[in-house]
Amino acid sequence: MKKFNAEEKFYLRKTTVCGTAIAEYSVCSDPDDKYRVTPKTPLPVSVQLAGFLSRNVILGGGMSLTLTEGAPETGNYIMISARSLDMTSYSITVDANGNIYVKASAYSAEDAVEKLLEILGASKEADKAVAKAVTEADSFSGKSEFSIPYTKEELYGAIKDAYSRDDMIITGCHCFNFEHISNGTAMENTIETIQRATTYTPAFMEYDLGMYSSINTKNNGEDLLKDYDVSRVLAESMDHIARGGFVGVCAHIDNPVQLDQGCRGFIGSNETFRELYTKGTELNKKLDLSNSVVLKFLKAYHDNGIPLLFRPLHEMTGDWFWWCIYQGSYGCEGKIDAENWHNLWKYFHNYFGTENGLDNLIWVYSTAMKEADYPYPGDEYVDVVGCDWYTGANREVNANNTYETLMSLGKPVSLTEFGFGGPNAAEAGYTCEVMLEDLKWMKESKYKMAFILVWSTHAAYAGMTKGDKFFEDPMIYDRNKMAEYWKK
Repeated sequence: MKKFNAEEKFYLRKTTVCGTAIAEYSVCSDPDDKYRVTPKTPLPVSVQLAGFLSRNVILGGGMSLTLTEGAPETGNYIMISARSLDMTSYSITVDANGNIYVKASAYSAEDAVEKLLEILGASKEADKAVAKAVTEADSFSGKSEFSIPYTKEELYGAIKDAYSRDDMIITGCHCFNFEHISNGTAMENTIETIQRATTYTPAFMEYDLGMYSSINTKNNGEDLLKDYDVSRVLAESMDHIARGGFVGVCAHIDNPVQLDQGCRGFIGSNETFRELYTKGTELNKKLDLSNSVVLKFLKAYHDNGIPLLFRPLHEMTGDWFWWCIYQGSYGCEGKIDAENWHNLWKYFHNYFGTENGLDNLIWVYSTAMKEADYPYPGDEYVDVVGCDWYTGANREVNANNTYETLMSLGKPVSLTEFGFGGPNAAEAGYTCEVMLEDLKWMKESKYKMAFILVWSTHAAYAGMTKGDKFFEDPMIYDRNKMAEYWKK
């Protein structure tokens, strides 16, 4: 919680709701605020706020609201829900029976509870609490404040501007895996870890979504992505965006052929690949089902007016994901035809963009370190290009002519993933200072770039050490510098 201090108290005095004394009320979270429970998953905001009200609202005689798990069998209650995907809206409804329903998102829930306390006549000073007779007429709908400092066009313009300049590199980081939804969704934990080590915050934060669709046999026929999960992640994004940052999504989409392989395994042949993007085939239906959970996440950003970078089917020139052009590592037909692969990308572009109206996406084409133009689907389907470079500290960024090939495509180029290829960068001497030297060498060598997205392995900037020296360089743009950039 950000609005409420765990130690602060609110006082209520003789307030009634539809004739029933508030002292007779219990408080609970909505049991439908379901989320993926793991050992490290934070409690839902609704659970936190219900607990706060039961501990911190003081009634007459020192009594408090009773905390229950779900609505009690008898008696009146206040129920809090925080799973809405309409992120800035909230409502407080007093029904004919006197029960109070607070419905909000993970972003707006604290504002909703603050308004509820006002409606009930609460005060932080005991002698200023007001006895109120609350009725159905006191129901309320409100909005939380949120402002995006840029449009999609301005965000894309900033990427192109950084690419054209020798004195600007935008910093990014893939979110850590703290077992929230799936790999790479713990933005707050990632930012806090980097801030503790460097005092700075990367401007670009990328989520990683995938391997949670119902077609994955490990998921027991259930989509693991719940509304509350999306609402929570969106709330983190909105805080980052309001401070000048921007976000993106990389998707490790479930294999529609080998249903127990997650993002790994194979498709098998050019013929099978064609079935993937041929509308109405059984394999195409499975692909759509796998994509549907990603669509749910991206649509929530669209519906809240938030532009973002979308990086699907990444590292496609390798042989380690089911969508890669090389299928031979798995004992099947060797290489997917270029046109065949182009059609798969175009299918994705149509599915998310045209069919479902997601016009908030900046499309990122992200290759492994070879054959960078072989799967390129065409200018109208791509906004940003880049490669995923894991260095051995030998400045191999143009291995197999990868970077020069990407630059020849005429789009802004970036390091769409970057990391040290060994097990421990800091122990090997590859610190953030060395990374900075490599980036400056790239700029001097005319290997232009817009941004660098450091992968989450080994705590990224924090684990590599000397991150403060990296972020202090004038050419490095963190979140604060981007906040100033948007004001110009």
